[in-house]
Amino acid sequence: MMFAKVCVDVVTGSDDLFTYAVPEIYRDYIYVGSRVFVEFGFQKTLAYVIELAAESDYDGPIKEIIEVIDFDRGLTEEQIALAREISNATKSSLSHCLRLMYPAFMQSRLRRFVKALRSESLPGHLQDLFKNRKRIPLTAEVMPYYKDIRAAAERGDLEIETDVYAYGKRKIIKTYRLASSEEPRGAKQKAVFGYLKTKDAATVEEIKENTGASDFVINLMAKRGILAMIPAYPPAEATKAKPVKITFDFDENQIREKFRRLSGKPFLFYADSEDFRLRFCLDAVSETIASGKKALILAPTMLAVTSLANYFRKGLSAARVSVFSSLLSESDFYYGFQNVIAGDVDLVITTLAGVFLPLSDIGLIIITDEDHHSYINQQTPKYSALEVLKYRADYHRAKLVLATSAPSVVSYYRYHQAEYFLLELIKKEKRRFALVNAREEPSDMLLTSALRREVEAVWAAGKTAALVLNNLGYSTANICDKCGELIKCPQCKIGLVYYKNKNHYHCRYCNQRFPAVRCENCEATSVRHLGYGLERLEERFRAYYPDRRLYKASSLTLQRAEDFENFILALEEGEIDAVIGTNILLDALSPEIGLIALINADALLYADDYRSAEMCYRLITKALDYRTAKTVIQGYNLDHRAITDALNNDYLSFYREEIITRGYATYPPYAELNKLTVSGEFKDIYYFANYFKKVFKRFKKGDCLGPVYLSKIRGVRLIIKHNDFPLVSSLIDEVEKKFSDRKLRVNFERYPRFYE
Repeated sequence: MMFAKVCVDVVTGSDDLFTYAVPEIYRDYIYVGSRVFVEFGFQKTLAYVIELAAESDYDGPIKEIIEVIDFDRGLTEEQIALAREISNATKSSLSHCLRLMYPAFMQSRLRRFVKALRSESLPGHLQDLFKNRKRIPLTAEVMPYYKDIRAAAERGDLEIETDVYAYGKRKIIKTYRLASSEEPRGAKQKAVFGYLKTKDAATVEEIKENTGASDFVINLMAKRGILAMIPAYPPAEATKAKPVKITFDFDENQIREKFRRLSGKPFLFYADSEDFRLRFCLDAVSETIASGKKALILAPTMLAVTSLANYFRKGLSAARVSVFSSLLSESDFYYGFQNVIAGDVDLVITTLAGVFLPLSDIGLIIITDEDHHSYINQQTPKYSALEVLKYRADYHRAKLVLATSAPSVVSYYRYHQAEYFLLELIKKEKRRFALVNAREEPSDMLLTSALRREVEAVWAAGKTAALVLNNLGYSTANICDKCGELIKCPQCKIGLVYYKNKNHYHCRYCNQRFPAVRCENCEATSVRHLGYGLERLEERFRAYYPDRRLYKASSLTLQRAEDFENFILALEEGEIDAVIGTNILLDALSPEIGLIALINADALLYADDYRSAEMCYRLITKALDYRTAKTVIQGYNLDHRAITDALNNDYLSFYREEIITRGYATYPPYAELNKLTVSGEFKDIYYFANYFKKVFKRFKKGDCLGPVYLSKIRGVRLIIKHNDFPLVSSLIDEVEKKFSDRKLRVNFERYPRFYE
């Protein structure tokens, strides 16, 4: 007899393990980490197998597992251990943390089928199963034949499929030939056209290696009918990657040798040259792959992932590079996921979507823009990707590199506390920048005459201008034209953003849209639109330059993988005169960009966040990191220390001032800062919050700020400063238990992305 201890995936979340018997037909196909269906509370419920044993320590009645979902190994031991770690660190249920380990589309689509591809090649007993049908459900009755089914799938005679993905389907190598005799216009397209004129056909990798073209160029030529794809199937894959030879000067080589020599702690890699950071990472990845290990690179945005993938594929032509993000199609994500499981990958470049991939034999992990806010997961469990990858690096005994153009204050402090090694190379090369004081041109504070002159100069040089404004919509401050009252969301009581293109007002808290608004004070309907966003910038730009080719890049226009492809391709082919967008534009590594203009560079200084000066410093530093582009900083408070220190490339001065300020207020790194929100009945939420605050202060181990009422959640917020997480965790549990008879929703965030 075999027994399984499982964690049941219920809405309320659970950490308890329950014992079930494993039916005979499933004993050869169940593993620690497998997903199963069990009867729980008289319902068929998903569960995760945490332990398997020949005997049970439970003496009550034991039900049988209804069905096994994963007939191959499910979660790895590392993933189960990681789920436990996240559960403890974020006060989230183990079942919710286990769910993180699977791609989102594999969590819900659980129906499995067997599809016949070549019926005539199947053994007779398998042909009998199908009975002239092309597809049959993979049920318990079919399980006695599963080994033969799996063998047939590996031969390509069958596929084991669900709603969106299939095991046994042979992946095609993309091989192309010319399908048109008409030469294209773009320079990269011409290079591909010329190369294929000399060959009957070539693979994508051969085309890229010999022409310097990107995947985007090749895909576009195929869409336009210039190229035709010829199906071809890959042989068993094995890496042929060898260490690449990269030239380093004396100082750069000292950093490289220090990295090779040391181990045991994360490396804070701080260099003010984007070119050196990329070459260093390419060298480190190359050596890792050559040693037989895998490398993982985490980037904050899809635009950054796309740029890095192009760079590393070009530099590591023989390596197997896989890219992951939430924008991939489910089938593409699944193929990549299967390659990771099979070990058919050398380098993974991913956003947060791939941080839990079951990559084995990891030798190197690199985090770019190490303190980017997107590395904090916004959905429960609200984990920190940095902490997750620290755990994974320790688990694999891999080197962890935090690469940045400007370290976070917390990371630099950790270096001083001997928690990190520091790899620092500051060359202080001359940076090209210009300051534009928007106060001097009140008639047009978006596109000032000074900024327009810079834009026109870069066009004269044949380059693209990038204008960065981190506000969506048309106007960000809308007031009553009669009494001057701010127009607010009726529910959240915060200012609405006006979108002129769609003619509606939008609440960024609750996501409600209003086609018309009325002043709460005087009930007037006439509104004056103040503040500015990308829509207003676009309107102004087109008024000045109606004939110029303008591209608008934002989270609203770059939503699919092909959107990024088209954008990067348009930059490569010189088809854009100017691009406007939010801060994600700074992740576009393109030599075609000759000017970066931060339209409202000092806006971050007024954010309701203790890190506001740091965020401003890092934004300007990142813009200045483009040595091929000139940077224009436009704003109202250009003499602030965060801006002047960034322009002078003087991080040490900025850090010294900032660390003193944070010490006075006991902000990180001097204390951990958590957010606790409570929603429910009005009198109960304040009772809960003030009771917790009273109990916490008895221990005299920190401070508790609030409670503050938040209209968005109809609840209150507490900010907890402390250096004793086990104490805070136990106190929350105790207070929740005391108030268990009240209908309260308590949400704890150990790593708050924002504090509003």
